[in-house]
Order: sequence, then structure tokens, then C-alpha cells
Amino acid sequence: MIISRSIATSAILLSALAGASTTAPAFAAAPPTSAAAIQTVTDSIESGSVKVNTDLAALDFSRMTQIAANGERHVTIPLAVGGTPFSTLQLVVDRDNEVTDYSEVHFTEYTPDSGHVTKWSKDQVVLDQDFTAATDRAIKRGIGDAIGELNSCLSSAGIPAWMIAAVIVACKPIMGPGLAACLVAGGVGAATAAYCQGRAISRL
Repeated sequence: MIISRSIATSAILLSALAGASTTAPAFAAAPPTSAAAIQTVTDSIESGSVKVNTDLAALDFSRMTQIAANGERHVTIPLAVGGTPFSTLQLVVDRDNEVTDYSEVHFTEYTPDSGHVTKWSKDQVVLDQDFTAATDRAIKRGIGDAIGELNSCLSSAGIPAWMIAAVIVACKPIMGPGLAACLVAGGVGAATAAYCQGRAISRL
């Protein structure tokens, strides 16, 4: 279906993708992922403290990445689900190597111009909705320079228009240092999120 809801939809998506946190992390370089980092994740899954909504074989640890933010590590593990390379499991790991928060997002492509987004915050579904490229075109009408730059940056990173629509509707109100956190929570890779945040903020 084509999503064309207004303020109410924006509020729902913002809450779903950005989560409850209002802290704007200062993203910085983190140590490369290691066997210990992978072990932290696998131990958390095996113990049941992290519940995933796909087969464990779908976790692609070979492409696992992490960045530092406010003394924590934000770990991204791509998932081989939904027929796109953008589905991820995101975890926040503290200084004691404990997982303090996590989310999972599945992007399922219907066509090159449409798809479905399902997101879990911990083990609760917080978003389960269709998006289309038409949604993205509607969002572009009347947007400011910063949002336009964000749209362009995400598009240049190879993210489909229907996915950009889902992310921008949610993250548009957070045009500042918290933008990268919103993008990461919406399934955008950490490095891309940090880069596109910088580009968008430069146009404010």
C-alpha cells in the first residue's frame, strides 16, 4: 500500500525508529571488530538476553562494524533477510562489554520502488509498515536544504527511495547531532549515518 499519512504517521515513525533515547551520541572511530566483540553478541543471543527475529545463520559477522558514542560501542550486524543488504541487528555495548540495548530492522523489497519495514526494539515490534518511492517523492516537496542534502547523501550510498522515505519521515525532526543515532536506529549503517549527518548539518 502507499503510505501518505501526515503528522500522526511522522510521530509514530519517529518514535519507532528513534526509540526512547534523547541523548545525541558523539560518533567517533571505534576499535575494529574483534573475536571478543563477536563473542559478546553470540553470548547475549545464546543466553536469551538478546532475542533475534531471524535464524542465527542470517547474522553476517564478516560485515560486522562498530563505532564509538558516549563511551559505548554501537555494533551493527547485517542480516541476510528480506532480499536487501540493509537489514541489520544493532546493539549498544557498554564499557563492561555488556549489551545495554538492541534493535533489529528488516527491509523486505517488493519491487525496486516499494517494500516493507519491520522493526523491533528489543523483542517488541515498533514498526510494521509498507513504503514506496512515491512516499519519498512526496516528502521531497517543500523540504529544506538540510533534508534535501540528507536525501541526496543516502541516495548516493545506494539506499533505495522507499527506504529513504521511511528514514527521513522519522528523522526529519531531529536535524542536529542526534540525527546519526536516528539513522542508525532506522537501519542505516553507522559510517554512512555519521557521514550523512555531517553533510545535512552543513546545510542548516
